[in-house]
Amino acid sequence: TPTGECNPLQKTLELRVARVVGEGMHEDVELVNHTQIATAITLALDADADFAARDEIQGERKQHGELTSNWEQLGEREWRWSFDYEAEHPYEHQGERGVARIQRGIALRLRAESPATHAGHEISFRVELAPHASWKACLIWQPVVDGEVMPVPLEHDALTGSRGEYDAKRETFLTASTALRT
Repeated sequence: TPTGECNPLQKTLELRVARVVGEGMHEDVELVNHTQIATAITLALDADADFAARDEIQGERKQHGELTSNWEQLGEREWRWSFDYEAEHPYEHQGERGVARIQRGIALRLRAESPATHAGHEISFRVELAPHASWKACLIWQPVVDGEVMPVPLEHDALTGSRGEYDAKRETFLTASTALRT
């Protein structure tokens, strides 16, 4: 804190993380200063990707490909951090020959109320909070399978539970769809 005060009753910051998981993942992060004192912290997210299959996690890696990552700023307070994995190998099985290819990826779209800094496997934010103020970030994790980006409900507010257009359309479809009763 700027005052250097060490009163434990004044050191109350709350970090809330809410997730909605489907074909991808939507995370809302909120940092709240419950004190009477302005404060500043650095909040960091550490991430990496390896695209290992389940049976490769405990054992030896069976497929070897190229993993690339890219960090880019999309707007004033919006960024994308993407991880792309490609592997291929020749095969011969039951008289068939060819080259098997796999392309997988995950893209993190990030919106935050303060600038993001990227270095190595880390994204960090310098967060300055006035007394009783809050800071928010929205993280959208979108898988990419063979070049196709999987949909994630972008408008959903996981912290409040409010639904976006994607959720409303899904609910309408499920309500109007055929039901089987036994």
